[in-house]
Amino acid sequence: MAWLNCLLAGCVSLIAFAGLALGDEAENEFHSDRVQLVGVASLPGDLSDKSQLTGEIGVGIPQNRFGGVSAMDRIGETDGYLIASDRGPLDGAVDFHCRWHQLRLVVSPGSERTVEVELQSTQELSDGQGGYFTGLSVAVDHAAGDDHIRLDPEGLRLASDGTVWICDEYGPQVLHFDPAGRLLSTIHPTPEMRIKTLAGDHNVERTQNVVGRMPNRGMEGLAVCDDGKTLVAVLQSPLIQDSQASPSGFLTGENCRIVRMDVSGGQREQFAYHLDDHMNGLSEILSIDRDRFLVIERDGTIGAAAAFKKIMLIELTGATNVSRMERLPVQTLPVAITPVSKRVLIDMLDPRFGLSGDDFPEKLEGLAWGPEINGRPSLIVASDNDFQPEHASRFYVFSL
Repeated sequence: MAWLNCLLAGCVSLIAFAGLALGDEAENEFHSDRVQLVGVASLPGDLSDKSQLTGEIGVGIPQNRFGGVSAMDRIGETDGYLIASDRGPLDGAVDFHCRWHQLRLVVSPGSERTVEVELQSTQELSDGQGGYFTGLSVAVDHAAGDDHIRLDPEGLRLASDGTVWICDEYGPQVLHFDPAGRLLSTIHPTPEMRIKTLAGDHNVERTQNVVGRMPNRGMEGLAVCDDGKTLVAVLQSPLIQDSQASPSGFLTGENCRIVRMDVSGGQREQFAYHLDDHMNGLSEILSIDRDRFLVIERDGTIGAAAAFKKIMLIELTGATNVSRMERLPVQTLPVAITPVSKRVLIDMLDPRFGLSGDDFPEKLEGLAWGPEINGRPSLIVASDNDFQPEHASRFYVFSL
């Protein structure tokens, strides 16, 4: 575990680095007009990971298929990154062993290959008692009333001691793992986020619950603040009780919840994030400091049809703590509720970047700080290919 050795040797985290870099600026701010695309690298959709797992989990789908990039975090100040895969191919229909990977991503401005990426290792996740976590949606312990061994890792952050925080979309919940991928502890959600009827079928969860996270739209991103003691998680969509059913039965709303808590799970606060459109969702969060974050807000369209793929800079300062509010308005918030402030930092579809078009991915899922480039912090944005062999996993590098 070279990445663990690097962290324990005292490497400064990129979160702290970013905060220091900002502190050196008189305006202490990022500017969208100064963002530059440095380069793009990719890993093929049919790549095998390093898990050494054998056999198939679907027709023609090997258990060791790499893909489904749902989160990433830089390992100290190295060129190593820890990457989470989500629950696996076929939308939770197969027994995919949950795992994380280590990548080497090198940024070399001015060279022929500006960004290069290589898969180095894979680590399966276990419950600490010999059992593995699975992405299989029906793996629910109904007697215990919890998700038991099913896991959909959607956010991942490294702690300074080499342990790893992961947020789970199924729960929703936050799990703490040791460097070997063994579960240490779990932070469970507050009652307004937890559904009572768990099921492997989206329609059952949607129709049998009136409170809690939407089916397959729970905790989607996780941040560790620069103090190392504070976690911040975002839900992909509004809660069931913060939504309304469309004529087709699909639940929609405009106000997602952001949860800030200490690493013990206590001292929780919630804030409202108002989406630009009810069809959008949040898919990642990255800390600048305890109050400022980068967030991915995006639509669910792919290729030339993509219309909204943006990295937002948000601030919690001044936002209303809505943790005592069981329900939020479906659309416009009243004057008494101030949402988090937000502005666009990077519009991924801006023509000046030349990224839009038929091959633009549907899902932007990962955010990580990258190396300093000519005195400026860099940001890496990763895409999720849903384990489809015809689609690569992409890594976009921007200087800020």
